[in-house]
Order: sequence, then structure tokens, then C-alpha cells
Amino acid sequence: MNKYLNYKTCILAVVAVLVAVYIFKVQWNVIFTLGLLLLCPLMHVFMMKGMGHDGKSCHEDKKPNTIK
Repeated sequence: MNKYLNYKTCILAVVAVLVAVYIFKVQWNVIFTLGLLLLCPLMHVFMMKGMGHDGKSCHEDKKPNTIK
């Protein structure tokens, strides 16, 4: 993924929050509450993406233990 795409996304998010607060008069506590609600699923998505599973289960390629 292009690293500049992440910077652009962050800048766009900050601009969107500032527009919501100053133009549409949304209160800061609403922005903070929604940010906290979105933080949990976003952290989960990025954490799972960073683990490198590529959508595969960790149990798929394991063979049962056999005693010889």
C-alpha cells in the first residue's frame, strides 16, 4: 500500500472533523464519543491485517499429532 495514501487519509479525517465542528456546529463531545466508538473496530481491523494471516485460519495447515 502506498504510504502517502495513509497520510492523505489522516489529513482528510482531520479536515472532516474541523468542517463538522466549525461549519456544521457539531459539538466536540459528540466528535470525541464517535471517535471512541470507531476506534475499537478500526484497531481490530488494522491489528488483524498486521498479523499477516491473509484471511486464513491458523488451524488449517496443522496435522494431528501421531505417536510413532
